[in-house]
Amino acid sequence: MRMALARCALGLLATGWLLGTARAAPRYADVKAAYRASDLQVLDRDGVLLQRIRADDTVRRGQWLALEDISPALLTALVFSEDKRFYEHSGVDWRGVSAAAWANVWSRKTRGASTITMQLAGLLD
Repeated sequence: MRMALARCALGLLATGWLLGTARAAPRYADVKAAYRASDLQVLDRDGVLLQRIRADDTVRRGQWLALEDISPALLTALVFSEDKRFYEHSGVDWRGVSAAAWANVWSRKTRGASTITMQLAGLLD
């Protein structure tokens, strides 16, 4: 009985700590409003694009595109090039993690195991 109460108290403390340290993900509208492309557009008086000039040489950020403006074939290629089993796992590819750990232990060609979900979590942090 005492052990069960101790486990319950420990669980409540851990839950409280997790809730206290969790941060809300930024809203889509806020991210889009804060986005700045790395190049400037030079337009003529009629608004016709004359040239793009790279304003920030340290990064490469293109123009903001709506998801429906991106080719479905490109999206599929991107998903499969970054995370082959994206549709087979729920955020963590345990097969990939174990294969990467095994390769890293035996000093073979090292590889990563981050999924698209894990990469997004890292970008949001």
